[in-house]
Amino acid sequence: MEVFCLSFSFQQVSLEWRSKLCFDENSLATACSRFRCGDSRPTHLKELIIVSTCNRIELYAVASWAAKADDVREELLKFTAESRGLPMDEIASLANFYKGNEVPDYLGRVACGIESQVIGESQILGQIGDALRMALVMNSAGAVLSKLFLSAIRAGRLARETTNINRNSASIASVAVDKISETLGSLAKKCVVVLGAGVMAELALEHLTRKGAQQIIVVNRTMAAAKAVADKFNAQSAVLDRLDHLLPVADILITSTGAPHTIITREMIATAMQPRAERPLVVLDIAVPRDCAPDIREVPNVALWDLDQLHSAGQEAIEWRAREIPKVEEIIATEMSRFAQWRQGIDAERLISRWRQQLNEIRHGELQRLFGLLPELSEEVRETITRFSESLMNKLVHRPTVNLRQWDGSRLGVDFAEAIRQLYELDAEVAAEVMQEIGK
Repeated sequence: MEVFCLSFSFQQVSLEWRSKLCFDENSLATACSRFRCGDSRPTHLKELIIVSTCNRIELYAVASWAAKADDVREELLKFTAESRGLPMDEIASLANFYKGNEVPDYLGRVACGIESQVIGESQILGQIGDALRMALVMNSAGAVLSKLFLSAIRAGRLARETTNINRNSASIASVAVDKISETLGSLAKKCVVVLGAGVMAELALEHLTRKGAQQIIVVNRTMAAAKAVADKFNAQSAVLDRLDHLLPVADILITSTGAPHTIITREMIATAMQPRAERPLVVLDIAVPRDCAPDIREVPNVALWDLDQLHSAGQEAIEWRAREIPKVEEIIATEMSRFAQWRQGIDAERLISRWRQQLNEIRHGELQRLFGLLPELSEEVRETITRFSESLMNKLVHRPTVNLRQWDGSRLGVDFAEAIRQLYELDAEVAAEVMQEIGK
């Protein structure tokens, strides 16, 4: 089996296109489910994990050794286009494609934050874990990608524990709040409206309170969600229907919803600005897809920054973190060499042990069923039948076991091992182990 990655990241894909390509939780689950469904499944692909964040949409896949890289790229592009309802020829030019040994190194860099828009940010690590968890739940990930992603997660954790890659304030949320402070000065008497109640909204609220903001209103579609977040920061809460009434009094608007379309229009902002004289409104849109229509910049006294514009801010902290990259790259190399060793060795003995354990459980269950149907059997006959079942099972698995051990470390061995995992559904145990590791 070989690993591949089709990547649409902020380095080469605009925010507009990332908004079209990104998967929300529902569409991500649908795509993973579709991957496993008969005719929908790409011919060459055996496993799939989709990482979808503000800054990158990436499809990690496993294909057979016989598959050509160009064919795998074509299938991943087609799958992406069909899943997002986009023209394949238009997205093809936006994608980077990694194959073979490039993939573990690249994923390690992503997990450690080296490839992030804000170097060293921590949110990506949780997002990679969420992507792996979703793929396991939807049965689109197998042993190879599970092991690869676990290696990347370990590298990411170790990099943040042992280097300064995530020191100093440099997350998108913190950069956004710093931008507000630079523009408006003290936040103590400013009215802040935060639209959204997700992770990014909470990060923004955390930085706002540290900067001295006291008049904060959290707005969401439901009062329960708004209040749950607002209560953590001693803020007020409101439902989305109240937004038109809140905008005229707001000095700052931060938007971070999961809406598939724009929520803040030019007309809304223009109406809100009418009673304000020349009092400015600062808007920070940190959502993907974007929450704010770009043309709200045309409204007098309104300043709007989106994710792409925030990228250039906070460069000093980012440059400081960049000096830690060589140390992080050493960690990535170590963790990914362990993944490479695992792939070469395929963990034959452990696989054989799990396989025989499953067969023994089946054998034992069938014996109990047989003895229940024939209660008149003597103990001697039962022992004879039991020994026969053990002998039969050992003979059936002997040759595959010998071959698996003999082929350990070869491509044939990897393919054979993967066939056994899938035929006997041994990935269920792998999934349980991975879930436990992610939760640490």
